[in-house]
Amino acid sequence: MTTLDVAASITRAHVPGGPLSDLNLHDGGNFEVVSAGPGSRRWVRDTAAAPSVHGEVQVSARMGMGIAPWVIRCKGSTQSQLETNKANLVAAFSQLSYSLTLTIDGATETWKCWAADITEGDDGTHDKVRLLTNPRRCLFTLQIPRQPVPTSGAM
Repeated sequence: MTTLDVAASITRAHVPGGPLSDLNLHDGGNFEVVSAGPGSRRWVRDTAAAPSVHGEVQVSARMGMGIAPWVIRCKGSTQSQLETNKANLVAAFSQLSYSLTLTIDGATETWKCWAADITEGDDGTHDKVRLLTNPRRCLFTLQIPRQPVPTSGAM
């Protein structure tokens, strides 16, 4: 099995009490990227139609905002540390705007993003078995609105 070299970070210029240094989202201790990617590309099209002609004609098109689906595991050696890490993660992804960087085997992409939709646990709940087998760990599913073109790197 091949091992990938993964790194991820989020800027924290607009968190309460900030600006703070970038948050490392794959540090091996507090956070782990379970899955990540740019999401789908979506076109916004302007069309023209005539009342006596079937169909439409495209007159312009542009890339629309994308949604990047990420899953991040938050960890802590104590319950207090886990709660602190959870609060830091939620604060970072709740900023009105930020930059999100993902590096996989040396290929880096950075996106301008906006406040993410965040689900804690499995579909918003904490599974009893997971709590018993993995105390001091919590999974976050994020839907991250992003600009269609990365600020650096290629999609």
